[in-house]
Amino acid sequence: MQNIWEPRMRGSQFPTLPMSYRDLVLKSIRDLPTLPTSTNELLKLLQAEEMDADAICKAITFDPVLSGLVLGIANSALLGGRVEIASIRAAVLRLGHNRLLATVLGAAVGPRMRESGMTCYDAWPGSLWEQSVALAVAAEEVAIQAAIVNPADAFTIGLLADVGKLGMAPVAGEHAEELVQHTLKDQVGFDRAERDILDIDHSEAGALMLESWGLPQSIVVPVHWHHRPCDCPSEYQSLADIVHVAQHLCRQLGGPQGFDEGHMEVQPESLERLYLNDAEVELALFSIENKLGEVMRAFGVRRAAA
Repeated sequence: MQNIWEPRMRGSQFPTLPMSYRDLVLKSIRDLPTLPTSTNELLKLLQAEEMDADAICKAITFDPVLSGLVLGIANSALLGGRVEIASIRAAVLRLGHNRLLATVLGAAVGPRMRESGMTCYDAWPGSLWEQSVALAVAAEEVAIQAAIVNPADAFTIGLLADVGKLGMAPVAGEHAEELVQHTLKDQVGFDRAERDILDIDHSEAGALMLESWGLPQSIVVPVHWHHRPCDCPSEYQSLADIVHVAQHLCRQLGGPQGFDEGHMEVQPESLERLYLNDAEVELALFSIENKLGEVMRAFGVRRAAA
């Protein structure tokens, strides 16, 4: 994957060239606000060879917003705990490593995805975050039915799958009419239109962002290929398939969709590789509907009317 942080060589021997659309997207990614210092510290603690539970609990306790989110998710329908817990340590134990990672990143990324409307990517201002939380819940439920990968891994990837839209939005917004016309006229998926016109799609942009944050390839690669799971390296293909199918289920449930999500191509091979039958898909849809409202409230989603 291209190193987006390496500057181009420019000098007297090298005339300054106009930036390509891809360059502009990469610049937009670089210009995004960095993750909070507290988030970076927690990511280091969570990815250490030996997790320091005391240090993790202490770091969370000093962040009131994150503390509330950790307790909210730990007590939500997502985990189905019958006994309500009130301590950070108990919440951390109930969440486990992968869901805790998703919660920490959600606390950092969520406010940015709620900030303002993004042409093509938002059904209405702020709905991108609602869409991301819904996709996380759906991905976990598909993973439960497929019984191939850890459902908590699928939740994390679903939550972060569309984070690249933050970097794409300034450039895609300026070329929204071209993207829409190419999608409609040539009957292609919106991600294909992004690649054809901008030479990068939001999935690759998201993968580059996550890689720059130091996240593992088990998250970065499925995010990169979740719209084209057939092209995903086999080691991570099941996770890409799960998120791909989950997006299709979210569309069936009628959640918030920008123009892009309403024009994405579905690869039926994903269902075949996951060995999911109609009854299992229906069960996943039922479970998503049952859990979604409570999980959204835990993540601070304020559902708005379209």
